[in-house]
Amino acid sequence: MRKLTILLIVLGLGLTACSSAKTEGKSSFGEISGFLKEKLKLVLHKRAQGRSAPSLKRSALAGIKTRLILAHLEKTGTYSALSLVGRNNGFLSMMSPDQRMLVLKDGVLAETRGLSGDLMESDTTALRAALKNPRHPSRFVHKLRWLNGENHPVSADYSCTLRNIGTQKITIVERVYATWHLRESCAGKGSTFENDFWTDRKSGEVWQSRQWVGPRINYVSLQLLVP
Repeated sequence: MRKLTILLIVLGLGLTACSSAKTEGKSSFGEISGFLKEKLKLVLHKRAQGRSAPSLKRSALAGIKTRLILAHLEKTGTYSALSLVGRNNGFLSMMSPDQRMLVLKDGVLAETRGLSGDLMESDTTALRAALKNPRHPSRFVHKLRWLNGENHPVSADYSCTLRNIGTQKITIVERVYATWHLRESCAGKGSTFENDFWTDRKSGEVWQSRQWVGPRINYVSLQLLVP
């Protein structure tokens, strides 16, 4: 996966936190919203081909105390910063400034809300278990349910394998992480996709990923800026 250029563009990738989820303190979403307004230039456009974007410096993140990720929707070329707004049984609800959301568990995407063609549900149990055992290839079924063009839910079961591509050092906002590059390859319902994860070789933290959301949204790339 090509290296992401760090540009925080307000796209609004958000998911609404479930009513049963534990909400974070008022310092979380308000903090990141203020941070975006005060410290970063917000740009509303698709990145022009061949046009470089300004890099984000680690010093700009110094005041952020809540979990923060950068999301890139490859189909539209747009970016957004999302901060933690709720927890529920290990699932983390991450919200963008325009209140669209991603829900993740152990770095694996489980749901989206507020996008056209939302991922309504992804059974991440087997994949998450496989990611925690990076030295051994795994086989499992990955179940997904998303909204089609008429906003009707569509379900599909994919036969998947997870294999270790090897070790790789990645850089995220001026910090270098030693990771395993793990690739999930899936086939089913007449289609195929691949998900890539870069997990910390010591802690198992997913620092970076590229994950398939569904046929309408396609891929989202994620980087963990503040754990």
